[in-house]
Amino acid sequence: MPYEFGDIVLVPFPFTEDGRNSALVPFLDLLASDIANRPEALVPLPNALLTRIERLTAGVAVDLDAAIEGDVAL
Repeated sequence: MPYEFGDIVLVPFPFTEDGRNSALVPFLDLLASDIANRPEALVPLPNALLTRIERLTAGVAVDLDAAIEGDVAL
C-alpha cells in the first residue's frame, strides 16, 4: 500500500527471510564491499562540517527511546 504525500509516494518494500529490508540490501552490500576493498577511501568529516552540524542541531531534543509514529519494522 503506497503512502502519497503530494509529489512523493512511499512504497513499503518487503523484507528478506532474515529480516533485512530488501530495498537496502543491495546498497548495504555494495557499501560493505567498497569499505572492505578501499578502506583508504574512508575519511573523517572535516572539522568545519562537524561544527556546522553541531550548530544546526543545537537545542534539538531527540528521544532515542520514543516510539515511532506509524507502521515501522526495524
